[in-house]
Parts: sequence; C-alpha cells; structure tokens
Amino acid sequence: MNLVQRLMGIFSEDLLIELTKSEVSITSFSSGATVKDKPLIAVSGEKNKLTVEGVGAECQNMSKPGLQLINPFDHSRSFVANFTYAEKILQYLIRKLLRNRLITSPRVIIHQLEKNEGGLTEIEERVLRELALGAGAREVIVFQGSKINTNVDTYQTIKQRVDAT
Repeated sequence: MNLVQRLMGIFSEDLLIELTKSEVSITSFSSGATVKDKPLIAVSGEKNKLTVEGVGAECQNMSKPGLQLINPFDHSRSFVANFTYAEKILQYLIRKLLRNRLITSPRVIIHQLEKNEGGLTEIEERVLRELALGAGAREVIVFQGSKINTNVDTYQTIKQRVDAT
C-alpha cells in the first residue's frame, strides 16, 4: 500500500448501501451512523430539461403541475428501472450521511436485498458498481449474501470474503 492510499484511508469512510424497492439504507462502518429513506425522486420540467424537486419521503406529499414521482428501484423485470435517478438518490443520501466532513470518496459495499434469487448477472453487478461509483465511491464491492452486520463485519472482512469466492 503506497502513501497516497494510506492517507486516503485515514480521511475516508467505509459505507454499506443496502437497496430494496421500498428503502435505501446507508451505514457508516466506523461510526454506525445510518441514513434510511424511501427511494423516491420528484422531477419536473420538459423531457430534455428535467429538474430534481425532491428526494426521499419528503417528496411524497409534493404537489406541483407536471411533477413526476419516480421510484428507480421499482420494475417488474429488473431491480434498477432508472439508472440516472437511482444514482441521484444515492448521491443525495451519501452527502446527507457524510455532510460537513472533510473526507475523500468513500469505499462502498453495495448490497441488493431483493430480486437476487439465483445470484446477480454480470450486467446487474455492473449496474450496482456503476451506481456506487457515480454516487462518489472510490472503491466498490458488490455483495451477495445475507444481511451484513456493521457492528461485527468491516469493509476489509467483507472484501476478503468476496475475494475468496
């Protein structure tokens, strides 16, 4: 490990992102702080010039002409229905969790908790990885398995478990 990587590790957070159709949960491994919200985004405007009006449960009761309320994790065939909006929700929630902290981009474990029977395809894994990277992660682990306990497991132990498979 070089000096730059060591310094980044000192000023960085390790995060767990758990995704379901009804909730996005982001937890810091170091502090245990958690942000949970509904995966909703409110947008308005023309098709080529959409404006984000709100994210999460706060936008459920918004009313405005032309306002669309979208859950990017709600689709009949796949888990991610709208990549761009899913990425915006993750960006918003990561900023909300890490607000006012002078840190580098976090390392992220992203865990899809639904629609993963039989494992994830390469495409699904790539979508999850790209979502986390687009939301600001510098390193991403796509995890498949039972729920992770951030009080017991660490980023490093999960990484070792994933690398061993």
